[in-house]
Amino acid sequence: MGSCSSNVREQAAPIVEALSGICRMLLQSEASLGVGSLVEVTPSGTRNIFVELEPAVLRITGGMVSMQVIHADGSIEERRPSDPAPAWLANLLEAPEAVRALRLRDKGQLSWTDLYRLFEVIVDGAGGADVIVTEGWASRTQMRRFKHSANNVSVAGDEARHGVESATPPVDAMSISEAKSLVDILLARWLGKLAV
Repeated sequence: MGSCSSNVREQAAPIVEALSGICRMLLQSEASLGVGSLVEVTPSGTRNIFVELEPAVLRITGGMVSMQVIHADGSIEERRPSDPAPAWLANLLEAPEAVRALRLRDKGQLSWTDLYRLFEVIVDGAGGADVIVTEGWASRTQMRRFKHSANNVSVAGDEARHGVESATPPVDAMSISEAKSLVDILLARWLGKLAV
């Protein structure tokens, strides 16, 4: 199964990359997902496990699995951040722009340039800034603040998209954490629309 296992790994790569991007966005995962081993189930039911040895790293972190909201009337609402993932993954593998967006999102520390590139993919995939505003995903002001902050050396420092100050610093500059939150919201809403 040597060449067959490499073929399976090759076919699994875009699926795992997309799922990894979803995990980074929805669960704030710190590490990318990867294919660690393959299991072949033979017609007789036996299993052959193929493992690729890599340096071992053990890291255990906890993230939000679910959240309960207890309303004033006593009703309980449970929210799981990962709920949309299966529907997204099933439908998005046929949309190259969505797979690219998830691949771009699958980075540890997103810089201003990373966020801007991802923002551009989302805006283009959604059909433009007008669609984003019409759908209520973000306001023009939020998108302007994001773009102005990402481009401005006074705000983004060495991570700014431009090397020199091309405009006056924004009065209402967006922090990188606000920018990441905005881009994640836009990505989630766009993926949700594509998955319908």
